[in-house]
Amino acid sequence: LAVGPAHGAYDRQEEQAHQESRLNFLEGYIPSEANFLEIGLLALQRTVLGRKEISADDSLSKLGQLGKRDMRAVCGRGTPGKVRGASTVTVYYVPLLKSFAKGPCHNMEGVCRFWKNGVEYIANSGKPSVPYKLAFCKNGVGYGLNENCTHPCRSLAAGTSYHRGGEIIFFPGLVGKKCGTGANKMIHDGFMIVNDTGSPRHFNREGRFDFFWGECKKFNNGVCMDAGAQEISAALTSNRYCRAWRAQDPLYNPEVKLAFYNAVRTEAVIRGDNLAAGAFDLDAWNAPNHAQAGLRLAAAARRNRNQVASAR
Repeated sequence: LAVGPAHGAYDRQEEQAHQESRLNFLEGYIPSEANFLEIGLLALQRTVLGRKEISADDSLSKLGQLGKRDMRAVCGRGTPGKVRGASTVTVYYVPLLKSFAKGPCHNMEGVCRFWKNGVEYIANSGKPSVPYKLAFCKNGVGYGLNENCTHPCRSLAAGTSYHRGGEIIFFPGLVGKKCGTGANKMIHDGFMIVNDTGSPRHFNREGRFDFFWGECKKFNNGVCMDAGAQEISAALTSNRYCRAWRAQDPLYNPEVKLAFYNAVRTEAVIRGDNLAAGAFDLDAWNAPNHAQAGLRLAAAARRNRNQVASAR
């Protein structure tokens, strides 16, 4: 999966580091901001080709296969890429409800989709429900930046005292696993991003993660029972992981950053989550860019809310 070249400025140092990378098969770019023309073209491609399932035959999948054989080949040998052990990995999800129910929606998952008067809505805890077709983030909102969309089979929740927002985490035990329900189905390459959090009472140590499955049709008492969800939880718990990239070291593993950025945006377009694709920005997690990116996404979200209001 790849997105075509952007028209933004290149970071010359990062481009040089990329060209000198040990993984010569990757080609990437670093846009200065989300390029909505590219997103539109990807959406058109999805419509024309009628793609239903995300392909694993891309550069990030190749990275994952390489990392499964040798984690150091992906995560490096320095402190950021140190191999660690995950203590517990649970799964959270978006329950699909016939009608709104506070228990599974707000009390357990913080987000749900439900039907009312023949219209499907999405509800995020603390935010007004909006028609699903008009939602800015069609899979819910994480913490941090305003309207920071969560991405099925890509987002992780973790304690902010132990994992910084924007960290790309690599799990070799995830490579090749089937993930997701419906339009979210994919064969995983092992790479995830920390862009959500939870209660400090539960997320109280390094390696304690909540894996975002996306929409879930079968669930019971906070547990998604769709095929593959609990298998992923079991496969990752007490298994190895490493930080493959983090925003405070933007020149560390640029090939991972570029491939992951391209893959997540393209996957979102394949699902029809175009605004989430346009809003996805790894550089936004870097402290100097955080406030500016937050304002930009907040403005986009306000425009979307105005469109929702006018459509009612």
